[in-house]
Amino acid sequence: MAEANQPAASQSATEGTARARAESDVDRLKADMDALRKDFAALTESLKDVSTARGRSYAERARATADDYQHRAQATAEEYQARARAGLEQAQATIEERPMTSVLVAFGIGLLLGKIMDRD
Repeated sequence: MAEANQPAASQSATEGTARARAESDVDRLKADMDALRKDFAALTESLKDVSTARGRSYAERARATADDYQHRAQATAEEYQARARAGLEQAQATIEERPMTSVLVAFGIGLLLGKIMDRD
């Protein structure tokens, strides 16, 4: 009977070894999963940092571009204002130099515009 118990004992030892190996594999798998979670969290944080930095960079570039366009528009507006003032001053000077000619030209332009508008 001792021989009959020996295969059962051997089978029980094999099952115990297999169970211990399985538990060890499960423990390693849990440890790997924990490490994977930590790595994924670190990766997510890194991606967030990179996205934030890029967003700031794009926002700074957009602000700089907008400021540049605003300065250009302001400079252009000032240039056209100066041209308009110069043209007005020149027209005033011409009117002061030749008042009668200016009145006749203005009358003629008014008459011409009146005829054009009266055609309807």
